[in-house]
This record gives sequence, C-alpha cells and structure tokens, in this order.
Amino acid sequence: THLLLGWTLFNLGKLPQALDSCTSALQLDPSLSDARLLHVLILAEMGNNSEAITQCRQAIVMDVQNAHLHLALGNLHVLEGQHQEAVLALQQAITLNPQLANAREQLAASFLQLNKEKEALAAVQAAMQLNPISPRMRLLLGNLYAEQGD
Repeated sequence: THLLLGWTLFNLGKLPQALDSCTSALQLDPSLSDARLLHVLILAEMGNNSEAITQCRQAIVMDVQNAHLHLALGNLHVLEGQHQEAVLALQQAITLNPQLANAREQLAASFLQLNKEKEALAAVQAAMQLNPISPRMRLLLGNLYAEQGD
C-alpha cells in the first residue's frame, strides 16, 4: 500500500509525501523495483539528478532486466547533457523492451545531439513505427531531412 500511495502522491505532485511513502515501501522490501524506480523519479522531479542517477544505477544492479530503470537512467543522462551515456542506457532499455517508443524517441534526440544523423534517423523511423502520430518524432524527422537537404 505504501508503494501505491507513493505513486498516487507523485502523480499529484506531492513529492515530499511521495518520497516518504516510497521510503516506507523500500524499508519493507528493498528489492521492489517499482519502488526504486519511483524513488529515482521523485529525486529527479525534485531536481536532484545526481542522486537520482546514483540510485538508478544501484536499482539496475538489483534488477538488470528492468527496461524502465534503464530508460530512467537514459532520461537522467539527457537532463545532465550526457548524451553518450544516455545512448548506452536507452539502447539497453530498447534491447530489454523493443516496444518502448519513448526510449526510441529519446535515443533519436540523443543521437541528434551527438551529430549522428544516420543513427538518429534510424531511431526516429523505429519510434514512428511504434507511435506513428508522435509530434516529437515528426519534428525530429523534419529537422533531420532539413539538415540532409532532402
């Protein structure tokens, strides 16, 4: 129940209370991947990206098959401007769950930041197959074509 309450409070923007509930859930069962993910998201939302990255890495060690933890790590690296690290985490998330359209979208954006247009285009195309109406991907695709002169 602590975890459910934590997610609810997080979604309501009540971050300190969500953190308390999440901490209680982790005290009861430190192996709860969903609680660890929530903890990471709360820390990031509170602006503590460095600690969120540390906690996310620790959570991944405990549950290496959790694609959402890898996605969260990739997103955190993007927030920190660490696009090469983001690419590695996002690729791992996609390997674990090829249906994560938002991981593919973020991967495309990271490749673009690294001036890897060919890889970005491939990631955009893959993301659009999963979510063909994504406005973000249409914008990225347009930017890629404009850069290539197509």
